[in-house]
Amino acid sequence: MTNDFGAEFGRGSEVPITWVDVARRLSALEPAQELWVSRPETLTNARVDWTGLTLVVTPQAQREDIVAWLEQVFPNRIECADGLHLLLDGPPSAQKLPIEFEESDGDEPWIRTSLGSVEGEIDFRVRSQPSMNRSMPFIACHSVKGGTGRTTTAIAIATVLGKRQGKPTLVVDADLEAPGLSYLYRESRPEFYVSLEDVVALAHSEGTADFEQTVSWAASRLSAHRFGDVVILPLRRALDELASSAIRAEHLATSERQFAFADLIEAIAGAAGCGGVVVDVRAGLVPLSAQLILDPSVSRVVVTSLAGQSLEATVALMKFTAREQRRAGVEPAAALLVVNRIPGILRDLGQDEALLAPALDRIVESMLADRTGEAGADEAVLDDALALNPLFV
Repeated sequence: MTNDFGAEFGRGSEVPITWVDVARRLSALEPAQELWVSRPETLTNARVDWTGLTLVVTPQAQREDIVAWLEQVFPNRIECADGLHLLLDGPPSAQKLPIEFEESDGDEPWIRTSLGSVEGEIDFRVRSQPSMNRSMPFIACHSVKGGTGRTTTAIAIATVLGKRQGKPTLVVDADLEAPGLSYLYRESRPEFYVSLEDVVALAHSEGTADFEQTVSWAASRLSAHRFGDVVILPLRRALDELASSAIRAEHLATSERQFAFADLIEAIAGAAGCGGVVVDVRAGLVPLSAQLILDPSVSRVVVTSLAGQSLEATVALMKFTAREQRRAGVEPAAALLVVNRIPGILRDLGQDEALLAPALDRIVESMLADRTGEAGADEAVLDDALALNPLFV
């Protein structure tokens, strides 16, 4: 006799067991889905935690319409008897999540985007990101799995960029848990005079829109951090101290300046005489990614290997970022995909492209999820050269 929990309770991730599953489901709705398109415009945002689900609505809201929409999002899970509840598959003490309505006064606060963690604040309002151009190339290097050569790739890109620009490139170690870039350069220069941790803490306490004092102070100390064509901004000065500061880069974001972290780093790079910025981001999806993934003026490099787990995780990252860009009102932008550590025998046999092709097809599909028109068989889609200004690939 076998216990087929799926047959009795439903399959895997589709089953809401805790309030976290409810938050994740609501957060995953996006403009390429019919459920997003059909949502009542009078529903502005939601708050959910272990105490219940609160739906924030405008005074004109027809609550029965919102409940009907919620029943589509959570089929057979909405109970109206004895109050409004969302049924969960947890233990008896946590099987009913109360649902309440809260009328908005028309001035709902801006909700900071938090990628990399499931938060209880979900914003359903459509926001368009202002177009902006940076004064210099700004590149973020991501990976989902460690050991793919992301840091090496970041250094290589920064070095090439520095040579082409005729100015050094500021390389930022934003790997909060494994600052390999900082350790690498400490071998050549044991003492650092300024770090990313210092810059973020000072900018947070300064509290001004342009972070003028922080920018000037940090730039003056970076002159001692130059190594050939790159200038290194390490994660922290005391690398042997593993604990990270509670003040994070994403805390600098405001409703008026959602990409404040990139603005700050760009200003420091300019003041230090650099011609570009490359940020080495922690492997995996971390909250700092929101400051870079959703910024349309930041070029993205995603590094992977041909290992099955790495490719699967990379596809998931690309799908996730395309979805979040659509939610934020940003046109999903192509990233430069770098595949490292390809065994020579696979390359010689041409099997590297065969392994990569299915992943690329899924990535392209996720980027085109909101396209409703049809393309001809010989019509190029996402076939333009990707520009990591001034690098063209």
